[in-house]
Amino acid sequence: MPAREQHAYRIEFHSRNIPSCYLSWRIPEFTHTQRVIWVRTRKQRDELLCCDRSATWSSHLYRRCKRCGRKALGVAAQIMMADEKLARMRGEGPPSCGKWCV
Repeated sequence: MPAREQHAYRIEFHSRNIPSCYLSWRIPEFTHTQRVIWVRTRKQRDELLCCDRSATWSSHLYRRCKRCGRKALGVAAQIMMADEKLARMRGEGPPSCGKWCV
């Protein structure tokens, strides 16, 4: 079964800090500040945007390595998806995401 595209959303608040009750939604490995947070779902994105009407957001392709769990964004995620598709077509297991992948 082909892997579907997944997205991560970067939300930047402009008029206030992110309420502390929403900090548990952040993606732990990604950088966050008092006004910038990365989340995984559209529902989380939409709820955060309701907190600050002037907040801006951007969507980025997101992928996790099936072997080590490392997270990738953008072009790195796109390459990871292509490698997984090729491995599936060849009947191989999940490919390595890099030289440090276990």
